[in-house]
Amino acid sequence: IGTGTTDTSGNFKVDLNVPQKNGESISVTATDPDTALVSTPTPAVAPDITPPSIPTATVDQITGAVVTGKAQPGSDIEIKDATGKVIGTGKTDVNGDYKVDLTTPQKNGETVSVTASDKAGPSQPSTAVAPDLTHPEINSLQFNAQGNVLSGTTEGYAKVEIKDAAGKVVANTTAN
Repeated sequence: IGTGTTDTSGNFKVDLNVPQKNGESISVTATDPDTALVSTPTPAVAPDITPPSIPTATVDQITGAVVTGKAQPGSDIEIKDATGKVIGTGKTDVNGDYKVDLTTPQKNGETVSVTASDKAGPSQPSTAVAPDLTHPEINSLQFNAQGNVLSGTTEGYAKVEIKDAAGKVVANTTAN
């Protein structure tokens, strides 16, 4: 990836054909110009100045309590809720896989953000949407004075059914 020549004091500076900026391991050898003897390879590790790529993320659709995904191997994973509160941390394995238990399960369609970090800093965040496992609640039921209109509140866009005493649907609508 690069060659060069030392000055009279033995100092060298070599421009590399391919920049090494993500903790890569390389080796360096020196060749005696008079005898062509080659030194033992000396290892060098490039600095890690490249943050990880954006991780993948999926919220468990059964419990909303676990986020899994893939990121740079050995990176630290941080998961935040919609308010920016950290709700889970972990580390990727040698294959880049991670599984993080959340301190607060996300069960109502919330969006979480996930970043992977290494010595060079954090990745851009990815997002994942939690399942909607929360049953809608019906509140504030009121009939009008004529008894022919029932109003109340529930989760937005929930389907509302009104059944008579025999269980027959007598009206339905969608909450807005």
